[in-house]
Amino acid sequence: MGKLTKNQKLAAEKIEAGKAYSLKEAAQLVKDITFSKFDASLDIDVRLGVDPRKANQMVRGVVSLPHGTGKQVRVLVLCTPDAEAAAKEAGAVISFDPNLREPLWNSLDEAKEQVLYGLGQCDILKISDNEIQWLTGEEDFTKGVYWILERYHIPLILVSMGREGSRAYYKDLIVEVKPFIQKNTIETTGAGDTFCACVLHYILEHGLTNLTEDDLKEMLTFANAAASIITTRKGALRVMPEREEVEKLLSCFN
Repeated sequence: MGKLTKNQKLAAEKIEAGKAYSLKEAAQLVKDITFSKFDASLDIDVRLGVDPRKANQMVRGVVSLPHGTGKQVRVLVLCTPDAEAAAKEAGAVISFDPNLREPLWNSLDEAKEQVLYGLGQCDILKISDNEIQWLTGEEDFTKGVYWILERYHIPLILVSMGREGSRAYYKDLIVEVKPFIQKNTIETTGAGDTFCACVLHYILEHGLTNLTEDDLKEMLTFANAAASIITTRKGALRVMPEREEVEKLLSCFN
């Protein structure tokens, strides 16, 4: 048997060998001897005195915890406008990316009308540099964002700026992160979608309230890195990078 660690020794000192603990005492003891800084799991072995080799003695069961697992679960849902009300009632965070493609619209006036509708519904807006200039008439991106915020309450606005990187506007914070320029770039198709997907993943993990400047910088850095990787591949959404690939790229710049 290997040497016990310091924490293992402390835990062993609190356990009385041979003592039969009540369930309440055992639960408290587990808390007292847990030193991990994350939500640890617990395995419980129960001696039932049965022979599992015999079919009529096999025991299977499911226990529903009264307060769940204690973890907050967030689910990403793609919905159409007619389902927005139900999504909001369920506490959904609504994101919107205009992704303007002029040939798909009868007119740009019609496109603008629908984009403005989207601004009135979303909690997160991802908009590109050329889209914000087209929508607001402002050449300066920050002035364009303020134009939007004067008309709509959107907690988080992200502006993708191509070779200039990206910005996040959140409460009184403006955070800008430079891009990761790839020498072997093939095309930029899917870069914006990859960027947006990474942002949504971050929000699903961390929530949309109480984000700090460091949080926003971390979010944009990861999203920029992922977007840069997809520019080196053909296939757009089908070749989005895995998390490990993005982290490997980031490690090269740390």
